[in-house]
Amino acid sequence: MTDPAAESKEPEIIEATVVRDAARPRRNRIIWLLLFIALALFAAAGGIYYKLIQELRAHAQESQNEIAALRLQFDNINERMASLATEVKSPEQWKQEMERRLGEFADKQAAFTQEVTQSLAQLGRTHATTDKQWLLSEVQYLLTVAEQRLRLERDVQTATAAVENADRRLSESNDPSLIPLRERIISDLNALRAVRPVDISGLALTLADMIDRVESLPLKGGEPVETTEPPAGASTSTESPASADDQSWGGALRSMWKNLISLVDVKSMAVPDDVIFDPGKRHLLQQNLRLEFAAARLEVLRHDTQNFHATLMRITEVLQRYYDTQAPAVASALETLARMREAELAPVLPTLEQSLALIRAQTSAVATPDISPP
Repeated sequence: MTDPAAESKEPEIIEATVVRDAARPRRNRIIWLLLFIALALFAAAGGIYYKLIQELRAHAQESQNEIAALRLQFDNINERMASLATEVKSPEQWKQEMERRLGEFADKQAAFTQEVTQSLAQLGRTHATTDKQWLLSEVQYLLTVAEQRLRLERDVQTATAAVENADRRLSESNDPSLIPLRERIISDLNALRAVRPVDISGLALTLADMIDRVESLPLKGGEPVETTEPPAGASTSTESPASADDQSWGGALRSMWKNLISLVDVKSMAVPDDVIFDPGKRHLLQQNLRLEFAAARLEVLRHDTQNFHATLMRITEVLQRYYDTQAPAVASALETLARMREAELAPVLPTLEQSLALIRAQTSAVATPDISPP
């Protein structure tokens, strides 16, 4: 027979064994976890230690470099001190050295002074030649301008001013070789001053104004004047009251004739034709006179003296034939035309060719200076 007590203990032992077997894996996991943490801490400590070792080595290398640089500077200072010690001379040696250097400086200064003197002399000669060339070029330009104004525009005033400027520039120079040129220029200047100036623009403007005044010039004898009708109720005659005959047809016709005669004031005018009485012919006369004035103005601008004088004569004849010469406007116009007939629009002008040829010869005679250094 089995013991009941023994049978009850066996299940308890089995359960205890099962519990211990179940708790063993948990302990193993905890041990492995602790072991992993310890390894991680060890690796971190190793990294920190390695980093510290590297930093210490870097600091040590920098210290060695600084020590090497200090040693190099110290060696340089020692070498400099040694060289200064070898360069120290006695006062006598210093005196001889300074005398030698002063002698070399004096020689160089003398050579430089001589070179500067030669250069200044060369520049003085070059400057004098260049000034003369500039002067001749300026005078030639002024004479060329004067010649062009004379030939192209017949502008005596501008040409005279240009030649005067050329003479003034020559007078400022003390070069005796320019005296023949100045004599020729003064001769040309006197010839220009002898030319009687013509106010072309003034003549043209005067003729333009006379064109505008044509319609205001009075004709001979004046315009036909018509009398106005007397006001109503006014007495027109001193005759007696109308008689019985005046009431007839004959009386009415005679009265009408008297009234017609009283409306027109007939004047005796010595006019060669009927221009004054015909408005169309008066307008034609005025237009013809305007055209004559315009033709005279064009001839002034063209410097055509012969045709200008002929046109002025035709205008004078028209004014004397058809217009009232006693009127101030017509008399003033005739007086102005008479003065214009004395003008010479194209006077004989002198030439500057001789002066230009002389200055060209002197310009070509001046040699180009050598400005290269000696």
